[in-house]
Amino acid sequence: GGARNGRDGVGAYVKNTVVTISENAQVKGNVYGGGSYDSHSSVVKGSSKVIIKGGTITGNVYGGGKKDIVEGNSLVVLEGGSITGTVYGSGADNTTEGTATVQILSGDWSETQIFGKTETAEVKGGTQLIIGSEDVAYTGLLNITGFDVIQVAKGSKLNLQSGNVFD
Repeated sequence: GGARNGRDGVGAYVKNTVVTISENAQVKGNVYGGGSYDSHSSVVKGSSKVIIKGGTITGNVYGGGKKDIVEGNSLVVLEGGSITGTVYGSGADNTTEGTATVQILSGDWSETQIFGKTETAEVKGGTQLIIGSEDVAYTGLLNITGFDVIQVAKGSKLNLQSGNVFD
């Protein structure tokens, strides 16, 4: 994503971020689309995006960063792989000026909790879940919570395992 630093007041400014996890990647920890700082000192001037195409993640996935500011939108795209933690459209304890989105295109996510945002994130543009796309129909069992808007593309089917869709 953005950058990582443990010192307060020292941050990074980046235009846009894209993080892609694919194939046989093994990530032991969290994945952030934005910066990962101990204070709100990193800023993504545009949008942040995390794309999960494969691999194994033993941690959480955040569309934004940890204690950062995303001036645009944050997006997590799920296409494959496995995540033993939770997926959040937003960052952790961050501010997203735009929309926090999770888009599901393929994969089995029935064992993964998927949230629009974390409890400590501020998302000014709201949260949305997109199932499938114009070109890809998705059918799956999902465990989702906290989305303001849910879009289900033509041919896709959303089956809820548990969760509170709107909160």
